[in-house]
This record gives sequence, C-alpha cells and structure tokens, in this order.
Amino acid sequence: MSTLKRTATRTTNDSGHTAITTVSRKLAASRLDEGGLGEIVPEDRRDLQKEHNVKDGAKQECSTLIERSKSIVIDVSKIDCFGPPCNLFPLVRERDRDHPCKCHHCLPMDGACEDRSFHLGISLIVAKKNKFGFRSIPPPTLIPLSHTSKNLVPACIAYFDRSKNHLNNDQLKAIKNIREFHNSWSRYLDHPDGSSFPEARALQLCQNFSHLFFFRALPNMSVTWKPMSWAYGQCHVSPRRNAVEIEANPELYAERAWPDHPHPRKMCRIGTFLHETLHCFVEMFACSRCRNDCDHGRTWQLIAMKVEECAPRLLGFEIRLQRFKALRSDIKWMDYVPSMCKMKEFGMA
Repeated sequence: MSTLKRTATRTTNDSGHTAITTVSRKLAASRLDEGGLGEIVPEDRRDLQKEHNVKDGAKQECSTLIERSKSIVIDVSKIDCFGPPCNLFPLVRERDRDHPCKCHHCLPMDGACEDRSFHLGISLIVAKKNKFGFRSIPPPTLIPLSHTSKNLVPACIAYFDRSKNHLNNDQLKAIKNIREFHNSWSRYLDHPDGSSFPEARALQLCQNFSHLFFFRALPNMSVTWKPMSWAYGQCHVSPRRNAVEIEANPELYAERAWPDHPHPRKMCRIGTFLHETLHCFVEMFACSRCRNDCDHGRTWQLIAMKVEECAPRLLGFEIRLQRFKALRSDIKWMDYVPSMCKMKEFGMA
C-alpha cells in the first residue's frame, strides 16, 4: 500500500508573517467541512509502483498509482480566537516536526540563561496568623528581574491557591473589596464608553488583584483609559522605578468571550484589568532572558490558567483572561508557535 509523504507549505499572511503547517488529507477535508481554515493545494507526486506476489510465487507489476498529496495552508488570522484551541494543532504539529520541543519536560535545562547566577529564590513561610486564627503566608519580598519562571510560577500559585481560611489578611481584604466592586461599582463598566468609569476606581481594582494574587508586589501603579485600535489594553513597566502603568481601551471589548452573560462589556473589562496586572507582575519580576518565549509565554500562561481556575472559588464569579486569544496573537505578530507539550501544559490540549 502506498504512503503519502508529508509536505509542508509556507505562506505569508497579510501581516507579513510566515506560517508553516501540514496535515493529512483526511484532516484537511474535515477542516474544510467545518468552515475551512484555508485552501487545499495539490502537489504532484512521483509514481509509486506496487508489486504483488501471486499464488505461484511469481511477481507481477501492477498498474502505477498516482496520488497527489494535499497540504492545508493555515492563515492564522482566519483562526477563530474564541474557538477551540484544537484549531491550532496542525500548526503545532508542524512546528514540533521541524523544531524539537525545548519545554522543561523534554529539556530539563530549559529556563537557564547567562544570568542564572543572579537568579533569586522565593521563600514562602507559613508563620503569621490571620484574623480567623489560621496560619497564613505573608507576601515575600521580590527583586525586579531576578526570578526565574521555575521559581516564580509555583510560588505565585501556592500563594493564592489555598483555602480562604488560610489566606493572609491582605488577601482577605482584597477579596472583600473585589466582591463589593463586582456587586456595586462594576455596573458602570457595562457602559459603552468605558472612560465613564473613574480611573481611580479602576486603579483600586487592579491593586486589589495585586494584593490577592501577586504578593502585593506592585505598589506604584497607575491606570488610565486610552483608545486603541489593536488591543483591549497594554502596560508599561519600569523595573528601575518599580512602577507600572496600565492603559485600558474604553471602546473595544470581546463580546464573544461572554456570549451568555447579560453584561459582556463589564466582564471583559474586568478580565482586561487582571490580564494587564498579571503582565505587569511577570515583566517586573521575572528574569528578562528566561521568563517567556513570547508576550504570553509559559510564565504568563501558567499563572493565568490557575487564576481563572481559582477565581470562582475565591471571588464568587468567573474571570476570563482570554488566554487562547492572547496565544493566537503571539503566533500572528511574534511568529511564536508553542509545542504540543506546552499546549498540554497550558490546558489547551
């Protein structure tokens, strides 16, 4: 039986970025039936000759079978950023075929860099009792640009992924403030023009996110509304001044991220503030050489995944940080394609 040789097709999308992907004929057909991620490109194949043994042991030549291999060309901009992550699997598999995975599972030394002698550990000490009388973890002291993903991610997750009875007083106060915000002030975020919501209140929300999830490590923070045509928000970090600035788009919001929610604008903007606060935390304290593969790399994705998981239990409502949409943006604009190992680690496979 003849086999189809894998072929790769390289294309350049409208933004000038190159995408490479290969899938089988069966997968290509199924993708087109589902709405199509691209076009089928035929490619001539050399003739394959099959030989069969007949009963008398003699060999006879069969007719030559000519098959055309088919490759599917994926334009990343056509991938639905609110669709299932499996839409990226053909691109991820092609990436793994051409470039061996270097994640920490496949390559234990991943994350080491030339500055590793200056990397600092993070000590979480269960010592101080909270107002309920339970021992809790006080926020540790962090040094800007001095912590690896290997240390920062598990320490950050261990800090907030705990029973509410074992959170410290700063975290308990932050939970109370965020809940009050969600029940009262957040209705103003549902206005078509987000700038009608006071920047001072938005700053308080981001500070409470920092107190609850990120060691209360971002004291010098500012939040402003700024119209943008390309993003829901962005941040600026100055490690030398230990200061961060968050800019949120007052007009753009991801309505499709909350199709069944009565207030999609409000929920999208709350998620944007937490999304950018996490960016500030990672860019401020993670080593600049080994923290990420891209803007929304492993450090950001792993913490964001756990924040989304714990938010309903801690706050009483769901928060979405648009992790898959962020990853798709990195693929489109930064030519970053994660390995299948990382997709599984991010909870997307």
